[in-house]
Amino acid sequence: MVPPGLTEAIGPLVAEPPIAARGDLPALLAGLVEHAAAGIEHNRELAERTLARRWGAGGVREVEVSGLAAWVSSLERQYYDWHRGRSKTALVDEIVTRTGPIKDQWQTRGPGLIVELARLTEPWLIAPEAQMVMVLPAVGGDGSAHLARNLVTFEAVLTNADDRLPEVSRLVWLVAQLQFDLPVIAEAVKPGNVARIAQLAMLPPVLAAGDAVEVTQYSPELLAQALVMWRVASSDAEANSLAEQLANWWETYLDTDITWPAAVAALEAMLGG
Repeated sequence: MVPPGLTEAIGPLVAEPPIAARGDLPALLAGLVEHAAAGIEHNRELAERTLARRWGAGGVREVEVSGLAAWVSSLERQYYDWHRGRSKTALVDEIVTRTGPIKDQWQTRGPGLIVELARLTEPWLIAPEAQMVMVLPAVGGDGSAHLARNLVTFEAVLTNADDRLPEVSRLVWLVAQLQFDLPVIAEAVKPGNVARIAQLAMLPPVLAAGDAVEVTQYSPELLAQALVMWRVASSDAEANSLAEQLANWWETYLDTDITWPAAVAALEAMLGG
């Protein structure tokens, strides 16, 4: 659920994106987030680097850079004004407060989950290191794995929306997707499918790992719930269908000697990749 007033605050800007964003605003926003998380603070440099990465340095025009930089500045102002109107806490202080619960969960349950996940899949599937960027909730618990930068953005909610799916399991699921840009996996699926297949392929092993260390339980029903809660499926009907396919795929993987890249390719084929 979007917090009250946020849609009204930034909706007009999202409805009228800059020239550089028209046609693929989500991809542009993802690029902006990745570069911002990497430490770029000035909006003009943020715009330049984001557009250069998309089109190459020679394909970026000044009108696109200046337009995107101005749009980002306006988006920031609207967001900060909205936050000041609803909270007496400074933005940075609220993020620190919200980071506490997931930090505690990660420190106490994260290592066990990661070890079991590596055992169930492949040790090399666990990124040696990853950057986690905590952000305020906009929809009550979302996040993204940015494979190219080994970076996860994570909406830091204070409590578990469903105790059967604690927030640490969602964080591990996002982190577990980061190695899917390795050639051994990326070359096994169609380029445009890598991010989607990463989301789906890591759901069963994360829940199974959680079951083994008593963080979650593994079942097709909980797979379907995770698909909805973690915004992989857009409806209960889609979630139920995907959960059944994922459960069958995971059972086959466990019962055979198939390699992980081959299993991922088989999942793509099963889903009609």
